[in-house]
Amino acid sequence: MTYLMLYLKKPIWVALLLLGSIMSFTASAKSYSDAELDQILAPVALYPDTVLTHVLIASTHPIDVVQASRWLDEQSHLSKDRIMQNAENQPWDPSVIALIAFPDLLARLNNELTWTSTLGYAFLNSEAHVMERIQLLRQKAYLAGALNNSQHLVIERESQIIRIEPAQKALVYIPVYDPRIVYGSWAWASHPPVFWHSSTNYHRPISWSTHVVVAPGFYFGLFDWRHHKVMVQPKPPRHYPKMHSAPKTAKHWQHNTMQRPKPPVQRDISPKRDKAERDYRQAVMHDRQIHNPKPAEQPRRHVASEPDRKALHQRPQQEQRPAQKVENERPIKQPASMAVRDDRKVTMPSHHERFNKQTAERKNTQLQ
Repeated sequence: MTYLMLYLKKPIWVALLLLGSIMSFTASAKSYSDAELDQILAPVALYPDTVLTHVLIASTHPIDVVQASRWLDEQSHLSKDRIMQNAENQPWDPSVIALIAFPDLLARLNNELTWTSTLGYAFLNSEAHVMERIQLLRQKAYLAGALNNSQHLVIERESQIIRIEPAQKALVYIPVYDPRIVYGSWAWASHPPVFWHSSTNYHRPISWSTHVVVAPGFYFGLFDWRHHKVMVQPKPPRHYPKMHSAPKTAKHWQHNTMQRPKPPVQRDISPKRDKAERDYRQAVMHDRQIHNPKPAEQPRRHVASEPDRKALHQRPQQEQRPAQKVENERPIKQPASMAVRDDRKVTMPSHHERFNKQTAERKNTQLQ
């Protein structure tokens, strides 16, 4: 009977252990306070939504961030398009590969590795709490007037949700700001916001980094602010997304290294593609004209053609003067053996003609 009771109690003990592990995981998920999350999220809370999704997901893969940053330093001699093509073959998380287009931001995540790992741990344990604090920080910046003059961003406020998107989908600007100023009065004196030193002068609430041209496949991550979830698409989109439009194929992001969405693919651009690709091609051409202007055209030297070169080496022909008549000039008699043709070419009689002529002269002499 005792053995039977112990056998029956075994599932109960297993259930209690599972419940304890769940409770401990919940406790660890709430281990970060509001002050700590605000301190961590302050330097990136005002980034465009898609860029921010890549930063949050990439922070959960700090090893990939370090490897990508070192790999990018080795590829600095290549063009941007070539670097992005080579990055697609790397075994990193798609969000890390997407941030290769932003070398300064990727270098910041690599240099501030402690901050990156802390952000990733907080995002893994409490995704909804992190998204909630991002919205509260955006509300503070909006009330402080920091988001009023955002020329490269589109700010949309809907009740308690503030969405930040690039003004042009093909051109992405990263805001550079001082988190000690843009949020107004800071509520947590014991947890000041993380401040990243930059060469930019903070004479305005928000400055801008150099714009980056991105393809439609860059927008495979998005926020579901109503349900406090980060969504990802299994396949890179072929068109630039619209505001508030979440595709049906988007799924809740899961930190599972075995099931990762494919990285954005840089496809060949041609005039016969869809409108999104044409916009991307125009943005690339505009970016090249700004950063690589064409040199001023030099006056071309005249290169003589082949007939001209021959004419240079030929002697100038003398002008043919009309023949002057000389009085009492005797005509030149041609020999009888010479035959003059109409084309003015003189030819000698052949051997057979001379033989026939001599034979005829002999017969005439014999007859006489």
